[in-house]
Amino acid sequence: MGRYPERDEGAGGCTWLTFQDGYPDSIVQETIGFLQEYHFVDDARYAANYLQVHGKRKSQAELKLYLQRKGISREIIREQLEETEHDSGEAIRVLLEKKHYRAGETAPEEMKEQEDALG
Repeated sequence: MGRYPERDEGAGGCTWLTFQDGYPDSIVQETIGFLQEYHFVDDARYAANYLQVHGKRKSQAELKLYLQRKGISREIIREQLEETEHDSGEAIRVLLEKKHYRAGETAPEEMKEQEDALG
């Protein structure tokens, strides 16, 4: 287990890594059960941390998709989204700021014309 990162990990991620190493299914399941019992692997905590860190920059759909790909159950994702305040409007504002859009300023068409004129 020494090669696993010292951070929260979902059970799906650990299962995938151990299957890659060629361990039998029974050993993988027993190990994952042990890790979950002692909260070394905790899907709910992993999902909550991910939502807290990335919730302001990503849409709810992106958050769900990422967590599902990590092997987190839909039930846990739904519970964590309910507990976490997610503001899709804030994610949109962050994206617009990243694209240098400011309300009431130059329209995107005018920006394109300016960029074309510059070069």
